[in-house]
Amino acid sequence: MIQRNIDQLADTKALAETVAAHLNPGICVALDGDLGAGKTTFVKYCAEALGLRDTVDSPTFTILKTYGPPKLHHMDAYRIGPDSEDLDDALDDSDAYIFCEWASRIESRLPVQTIFIKFTHTADHKVLTFDGNGVIDEDIFSD
Repeated sequence: MIQRNIDQLADTKALAETVAAHLNPGICVALDGDLGAGKTTFVKYCAEALGLRDTVDSPTFTILKTYGPPKLHHMDAYRIGPDSEDLDDALDDSDAYIFCEWASRIESRLPVQTIFIKFTHTADHKVLTFDGNGVIDEDIFSD
């Protein structure tokens, strides 16, 4: 696991660009963290880095939004239970970039090829904790 401090939006953007450069369709990016921690902003920056021209916004009320090209699924699992099959088709889409907010709520449904990113707040800054889960080498953050 790697931790990085996020002191400003530029830090979020740089980390998102680094992750996006190592993504392939079919890999799920599982995001967790407090409300307002930066999950949706991170997905927006990843989408930009992947070349998506659509405006990415929060899927909180729709549960799932699909964009493209390139095809990108952005989902929010906050309101669904761990046994829900509502997102299974999108989670298993090997032709799409997959981003799931509140992923810990459906962790048992996530694909094997999932990386985990957690956003937390401290008194001084936000902290991003990245677990490549064997899918992406955590050394991508080496300076």
